[in-house]
Amino acid sequence: MLLTWLLSQYTSSNKNSKDSTEIYAITIDHKYRPESTEEASRISSIVKPWGINHVIRSLDYDVEDVKQIGNFEEVARMKRYDEFRNVCHLYGIPALFIGHHADDQLETFIQRLQGNSSIYGLAGTRKISRLPVADLPPSAKHDPVYVFRPFWNFEKQEIVNTCKQNNIQYFDDPTNQDINLTRRNYLRHLINEVIPERIQSQGGDKQSPYYCIHKSNLKQTHHLTYELAESFEEKAYELNVLLQSKNQIVTNPPFASLKVTIPRCLFINPNEIVLARFFYQILYPFSSSKHYHWAYAKLERQFLPKVISYLQKNESGTLKLTIMNCCIEITNNVHTSDIPMYIYRCPITTKEIESICYTIDLSADQWSDWKLFDRRVWLRFKNQSLDQSIKIIPYLNKKHKPILSKDIKPQITQACNSLPCVLDIAKQEIIAFPTLNIGNTIESEWSLKDNKYEYCRYKKLAKKNREMESSNNFM
Repeated sequence: MLLTWLLSQYTSSNKNSKDSTEIYAITIDHKYRPESTEEASRISSIVKPWGINHVIRSLDYDVEDVKQIGNFEEVARMKRYDEFRNVCHLYGIPALFIGHHADDQLETFIQRLQGNSSIYGLAGTRKISRLPVADLPPSAKHDPVYVFRPFWNFEKQEIVNTCKQNNIQYFDDPTNQDINLTRRNYLRHLINEVIPERIQSQGGDKQSPYYCIHKSNLKQTHHLTYELAESFEEKAYELNVLLQSKNQIVTNPPFASLKVTIPRCLFINPNEIVLARFFYQILYPFSSSKHYHWAYAKLERQFLPKVISYLQKNESGTLKLTIMNCCIEITNNVHTSDIPMYIYRCPITTKEIESICYTIDLSADQWSDWKLFDRRVWLRFKNQSLDQSIKIIPYLNKKHKPILSKDIKPQITQACNSLPCVLDIAKQEIIAFPTLNIGNTIESEWSLKDNKYEYCRYKKLAKKNREMESSNNFM
């Protein structure tokens, strides 16, 4: 409520400006509490006099009772962000302000500390980030939505006090006090009540074993972690920019592959945290991993140590590694100053094939819906003259070469393995390779999925945010 009120004050003070700003307050009704729907309606009556457009979205679940959902917190989060995306795209909203505060960050920090998270996970949510949503097809012509968290540095009690001082009505969710509902609630109880009581029972002694996990000390540790992660992430981005400028990052979209050439000197006394983040920022469009978001630790703790160990042997040769469903071939010529790496989809297993394949019933002269093939390539098809049933499959040369259409057979080699191809179901022959523009009996359009983990998408915004903070102009 405070965030909405502050934004309304901003628009009021700038109402005579040529660049007027329209504010939409989005309330998500999680349907967890019986009174939540009524509260959402009450919010409308409060914000309307502020000149705010109020949008209410209710979440739907696949169960009769949401309390049956074991991971309710995560499910609700994903559904909540999907609704945020829908509303932002509906009204052309480029910036989403969220009321995450310092206490939220601290709880996330402790949760991830318990889970042995990397430094980037420990840093928690960023002050400015891209809206975390599923991949969108090329037809979704929307600019990225950025999330701003202006209360990031403020504790919840400071926010509540400001509401009271300005007579702003606010709502407390009683489920946040149920320590048996979520681990976050339990941690909140420990931080705010149990640990202070333990320290107090020992006379407030700083030598208490609990003092190191006092809220103020945990906050300081998290702040240092965040700053360190930000500096590493920016260095990874700068490496990306440097290599791009030297044409040492070359993509091959038709084959969904990538070639990266990295200076050998970066593997001498390497900063593995920076190098791992660099790869994390560039590999997403080429990876079919279902859980890419969680894959960073594998790059830092498994992939890079193997690469570094191999290069330190100072022997020419090629190392082939598999990670996040990508094959990475590292060529080491000890007489050169660069290390070329070729990245492509790792061989598709028989077990994977059926989950990747899908059938389309084409209607004459109508485009099919966009569909993401193998979590890598967006595809859609059209047949101008007749209805047709086709199946999109990953090409496996050893298995599929005998059923290639004679018109395209001379052009197809083993290099086409894992690429999407079109099987004419009636004829039981492969008639097209859409990404290679091979096969003229059917129209197709395609695109690699967007790289939503590319740091440069919001780097400038984050830098501007830090400059505003340093000049005391932020909030």
